[in-house]
Amino acid sequence: MIRASLFAIFLLFAFCCNAQNSKDTTKQAIPEAKKDTILQVNLDTMSVSVPAGPPAYQASATRVWEIKNTRIALTFNYKEK
Repeated sequence: MIRASLFAIFLLFAFCCNAQNSKDTTKQAIPEAKKDTILQVNLDTMSVSVPAGPPAYQASATRVWEIKNTRIALTFNYKEK
C-alpha cells in the first residue's frame, strides 16, 4: 500500500514537472518574418536496384484440416421450387 502511494506521488510529481517544462513551441518554430518564404532542401541522390525477373516464389505454410463432424442433415422442399 505504501509502495502504491509513493508510486502515485512520484507519477504526479513527474507529470507536474513535465507540464511546467512544456511550453508552446509552435511560435518559436516559425519566426514571423519567415512564414511566407519557401524552404528548399536538397537531398542526396538515392539509387535503387531491383533484381531482374519475377520475385522468387515463397510458399505459405501447409494447412492441416481436421474435420470432426462429418454428418449433415439436409431437407429439400421440391414443391416450392
